[in-house]
Parts: sequence; C-alpha cells; structure tokens
Amino acid sequence: MGRLRVPGWLLDPLSREIVWRVVADSESAEVIRAIRLLYVAEQGVTVVIDRESIRQRMRELILRLGAPDRAGGTVRIYVERLLAAADELPDGEPKFAGLLRTAFDLAQDRSQDGADPVQENRAAIYALGIVTGHVYVEWAAGRVLDAQLRKAVGRHMGRATVRGRADWVRHYAVSAALAIWSSENASDAAGLLKEELDAGPGGSGFSFSDLLANRAGTTLAMAATADPDSARRIQEFLAGPWHLDQVFPEAADLPEGFSDAQIEEYFGGIGGARYQQMIDEIEARVSTTYAGKITGSGRK
Repeated sequence: MGRLRVPGWLLDPLSREIVWRVVADSESAEVIRAIRLLYVAEQGVTVVIDRESIRQRMRELILRLGAPDRAGGTVRIYVERLLAAADELPDGEPKFAGLLRTAFDLAQDRSQDGADPVQENRAAIYALGIVTGHVYVEWAAGRVLDAQLRKAVGRHMGRATVRGRADWVRHYAVSAALAIWSSENASDAAGLLKEELDAGPGGSGFSFSDLLANRAGTTLAMAATADPDSARRIQEFLAGPWHLDQVFPEAADLPEGFSDAQIEEYFGGIGGARYQQMIDEIEARVSTTYAGKITGSGRK
C-alpha cells in the first residue's frame, strides 16, 4: 500500500484523532472489546475475536476481516455428496471415517477429470467443516446452503465421532476449514483461545486433547492444499484404506478439564515449561500422521 511520511509534530494529535474515531464508532468499539489475541508478524496480522460477545454481528465482521472464499458452488456439490453418504453410514466412528473418505474420493475423481486438486481439496475441507463441524463454516466458503440443506446438515451434526468423541470431530473439522480460510497460525490461535475461554468461569475446562484435535485438522488442511502434488497424495491416501492413527492420533490420555488456576499451578500457565512440554508432545503425535509426514509437522 506504500508509505506516508508524517511529521513528528503531527503524529501525536493525528494518532489521537484516529483512535478517537475508531473507538467512537459503535461497531468498531464492539470489535475492539471482543479482541482476545492480536499477533503481528512480517507475514501479516492474526486477530482472534471472542465470538460470544459479538454473535449478532459475526457474519458482517467475517466479511469485513476476510472476504469469504468464492467456492460456494463447488462446496455445495461436496456437501450434497456428504449428506447422501451420511444417510447410509452408521453413527460414530464409521461416519467420521466414511465422510472423510467420501469427500476426498470425490476430490480425487474431479481432479482426475481436470479440476485443480488444491481447489477440490479446499472444497472438500469446507464441506466437511459444514457437515461435521459447524454450519457457520459456510460463512468462510461463501453461499452454500439453502433451507433444505441446512436442515439436513442439522440432522447429522454431532453424530460422527472419533475415538468415541463427537467434540473432537468438531475441533478437527472446523480447525481444518479455518486453516484454509485464514492461516495455519490463526487456526491454531483460535483453538488455543477457545481452550483458554473454557478454562474460565463456566467453561468446560482447558483441554490438551482438544488442542491435538485442532492441530490434527490444521495439519490435514495444510498438507491437502500445499501444492498440487501434496493435494493428490492426500486424495489418494484418504480415498483408500487407512488406519485411524494415520489421521487422528491417540488423545484420550492428554490432560483436560483444567481451570485457569490449575493451568498456572500445574503447567506454569500458557507458555510455561510444562505447558510447552505438552505442546511438544501434541506436535510429536501429529507428526506421525500421514499429513504430518507431508508437512513436516513438529514446528519449532
């Protein structure tokens, strides 16, 4: 966007005026109050917002902060295929595995017919996010659902499980969708924010197992959309026979249900030494998945 030189004598009053105008605007002030994490890096800026405090404006805010992916029409094709498969699949883990296989089998077929494998995988991940994660994923993908499809999605929501847990499926699918809409770091940060909020009063508690589910989903998304070769490898793998350990590592033994005070006491808080040991353990487990091996998961 270029640079603008501002004289020192003007900088202070100008910055005060800008801040006043932002805060004076009711919608801007509402957004500012909802910010829970702001991270600035050379690659860009990651902002994590508490959805509960701005629920009524969420759709407008998402459209402002990042335009939705213009994949709605293609995503709808995948959603319809997934819903048809869901009607035939038994609840539980068979539904999770079957829907994952169905999505990437379709992506492989369409790619072999000449479609871009990266874009097909993006559509598959968005569709999985909508059908097994949360209907709000549609906001990132573009217009996908009509009233009939929305009702069908609601009928199947929460009926797929992984390692006996429906909430892990949601974490996995939504994190994957967030990763391709925004960035890997933003998706992981959103997952961490959710766990921190859960650790507060009235929450279900901080869960390292949930963080593993988030990270596994993010890693799948990164591998599936990194480049055409990686995209095709993920398609071939997920469309064929695979073992659950290759997709979603064991998570039941990871600590969960901690309050803020307990996180501070037992793990030294977010970023503490024992906390980082748990994060390293999560990374090590995710690195053993097929997607983790492609991406080299285990970030330093």
